[in-house]
Amino acid sequence: MLVYWILFILVFFFFLINTLSKNKNIEILGFFISILFAISLGCLRSNLVGTDTPGYVRDMPITVSQSVSNIFEYERDPIFWVFIKFLFLFSDSYTLYFSVLAIVFWLFSALVIKKYAQEIFLGLLIFITFRFSDFYLNAMRQGFSIAIIMYSIKFIFDKKPINFVITVLIASLFHNSALFFMFAYLLQYVNLQKMRLLLFVLFVFVFLTKGWLYNYVFKSLVAENGQYGLYANIESDHGILYLILYTVTFLICSFFMKKFENNRTFNILFNLVYIGLLLQVITLKNVGFARIAVYYTQYFVLIVPMVYKQMVKDYGETKSFAFWSIFVIGLYIAGDLAPGVVPYKF
Repeated sequence: MLVYWILFILVFFFFLINTLSKNKNIEILGFFISILFAISLGCLRSNLVGTDTPGYVRDMPITVSQSVSNIFEYERDPIFWVFIKFLFLFSDSYTLYFSVLAIVFWLFSALVIKKYAQEIFLGLLIFITFRFSDFYLNAMRQGFSIAIIMYSIKFIFDKKPINFVITVLIASLFHNSALFFMFAYLLQYVNLQKMRLLLFVLFVFVFLTKGWLYNYVFKSLVAENGQYGLYANIESDHGILYLILYTVTFLICSFFMKKFENNRTFNILFNLVYIGLLLQVITLKNVGFARIAVYYTQYFVLIVPMVYKQMVKDYGETKSFAFWSIFVIGLYIAGDLAPGVVPYKF
């Protein structure tokens, strides 16, 4: 647990220093140190960190010993295993895979936060506090997909549909749940900010009918996929705390909607996190849907810094900094590690 706190304190320290100094060199140095430390945690971790990890480590030698044709025929997400087979050409140590995964996950995430988060350290704090940063420690195959999907936002912003589709397809090769993000490109053409009543009604509808939606819509979609049919039978009441967290944060962002009425970037991010919020409701019936919701909710790391900058204009930097500091510190103290991630070990 201590190392997770060290990362949080490190990023918060640079958030404070950057707020006080406004020094670009310190900002870049602090961001580099934070990302490097986060990558190091991913590289040096034990194979006991993450409930799925021991199974992966156990199965890797057996799976990669198969021919490529057999991997494509019998394994789910075969590109992932072909990639592992390639890594095994250099070493059969699981540390090599952990290192590559950590570098890929944090590199793509860092590139997006650095380029698009208006306050990069607050973006990192949201990434850590909302436990997005822990997700890849357990959902190992999906760790690649989440990072690649995070990067795909660039092609929505730049209006490059072909690049976006190719990026999502690449992400789906590692975990085909990424295909649920494909329609996200179309969200830029919908202005949900002007449909406030609809947002509320739709949320209430999904909440009240989540059982029906799960049983007759989402469950059938998952069950038809032979590789992920096992998720269709996982029912759990977990996810309520994340739903509350996302709802509260979404409401804070919604409070400033009028300030961003004609802001295309805010509209895209607002739409994405709202869809993630609706998907999070379904996790109350099936915790497996957190694997889909995260593709959308991870963009809180970009929309919250936008709101923060607007708060600075409206209420001043001291009050805005204090508000979000209390918010993230309180959440981190009250929260726990992401589902499936056991205490850190080297």
